[in-house]
Amino acid sequence: MTNFLESGAFYAHLRRCRKHYAERQSYFLKQVSRFGLPMTFPITGRGMNLVGMLPCNFNDRACSDRLRLAGLDVPPLPWYAVGLIPPGLLFGLAAFDERAIQRGVARMAVALDGKGARLSN
Repeated sequence: MTNFLESGAFYAHLRRCRKHYAERQSYFLKQVSRFGLPMTFPITGRGMNLVGMLPCNFNDRACSDRLRLAGLDVPPLPWYAVGLIPPGLLFGLAAFDERAIQRGVARMAVALDGKGARLSN
């Protein structure tokens, strides 16, 4: 481990990972826009996960449940918050290539198209 750190290989690895994560986030955001999903992403380009904020009239738990039924694991943001926060979802993108991201966003668009996700919290 010491050799890995001292040789600079660890930092090279981090640079490669950051590049891959940024590319995946960029592709994900393009797909979300392409499918017209009603989400905003206030913070991007910082790691493996991405927070998507939903409109205030959406129920993030209902959205998460609908996505789970579609085979997607996208937890509601309040699971990670101490206090009350606006509705949102947490996306993990690190393990997925562009094809998987495109398929997942397409499934997400179908799953969130129904009225059940638009129930107030």
